[in-house]
Amino acid sequence: VCHVPRSSSSFSRMMMVPTVLVVAVPLLLFVGFQTLSRVEAVRYHPLTHSVSISHGPRRHPWTSSETGGNGASTSSGNCLHSLLLRGGASVMEEEKEATDDDGDNENDTLTMDVRQRPDYADIQKYRMEQQILLQLRSAVLSEALALRGVPIPSLKDASTPEGSKPPEKTDWECAISTEEDPKECIYTLASEVGTKVIAPVKASGEPDGWITVTNLNRLRRNDVSKVETMWHKKYAILDSWFNPDSEYSILQHVGPKGVFLNVLLDKRVLPLVVGFFMTFAMIVFMPVIEYFVNRLLVSAWLWNKWLSWARIVRLGLPFKLMVGQMALGVLGKAFKKLVGKVKDYLVQLECEILDETIPLTMGVPTPAPAGEESAEILVEEEEVLEKLAHEDEDEDDESSDDED
Repeated sequence: VCHVPRSSSSFSRMMMVPTVLVVAVPLLLFVGFQTLSRVEAVRYHPLTHSVSISHGPRRHPWTSSETGGNGASTSSGNCLHSLLLRGGASVMEEEKEATDDDGDNENDTLTMDVRQRPDYADIQKYRMEQQILLQLRSAVLSEALALRGVPIPSLKDASTPEGSKPPEKTDWECAISTEEDPKECIYTLASEVGTKVIAPVKASGEPDGWITVTNLNRLRRNDVSKVETMWHKKYAILDSWFNPDSEYSILQHVGPKGVFLNVLLDKRVLPLVVGFFMTFAMIVFMPVIEYFVNRLLVSAWLWNKWLSWARIVRLGLPFKLMVGQMALGVLGKAFKKLVGKVKDYLVQLECEILDETIPLTMGVPTPAPAGEESAEILVEEEEVLEKLAHEDEDEDDESSDDED
């Protein structure tokens, strides 16, 4: 008895399963072989109980061989797959170490190649020149910042070689240059008669190089780097004579006016003071300034030149900004000149104050004792009386001659 299926649909479902198996099994095998062909390393980590599969450039003798051409092994260098089990370990660190090792090897190879090049000497010379230029630029920048008051090491800190003697503080001697005892100035070579000169004191107590007080103060204000070089940097002139905390300071003799000028010129606040007084003067004379500005704006002279300055008014904003920048530059230069003139006047005033107040320590005329003064006065009186007596005798002789 033949069994006839109830329907054709069940038969078709039965035939579908072998068909799917026939198609799927070869496909899975193909994908599996392709994946295995790209596997570079399979590691088991006993501490984390994990297995990692890497596809990096590292090769091991127990891994599968490379594929030729542009195969899967070459293209899989950028791929990374991790098979994590219970420990959760990854192959990221392993792959990173492998890449770093390969990079170091390549750098070593490149370094060796550069050293073996025929123009390696020129390359080394160029690198040395660039290094020297970099150091010079750093030195110039350090000097500029140090002059602006930034606490940064400069050439002054490196100017004293190791083992040499730094400048030492010293006392001073002050005298007047006279015709009988002229003092040679180390700055102008000849000092005028009647001017005060000052000099540092050697260890033996003798003065070491005279310079006029005026020239010394002008050097301190206009070019401070030349002050200590006048004595070959043997003496710390600035710290000894112009530091209020020094025991040899000459500022203790200048009085309140000299102290005020010293603070004003030392702290570099002169531009701020000049700007403040200019602003104060503008506020005080604002009505007068407004009157003259209004008269200028409504004057015929200004509007007759409309064709000249109308071009600037109708130009675009960038050009107006450029004109404004040029105008600010001109005003800045004029302000600097004004500050320079005020500084020259104040420096001259400070020189006069120093010249008047610094006491003399050499060539001071000593007063004679009282007995000697009275004796000299008596001698002078006797001489005067003798001269008068001789004059009277001569007059009597002349009168007698006339009578005869």
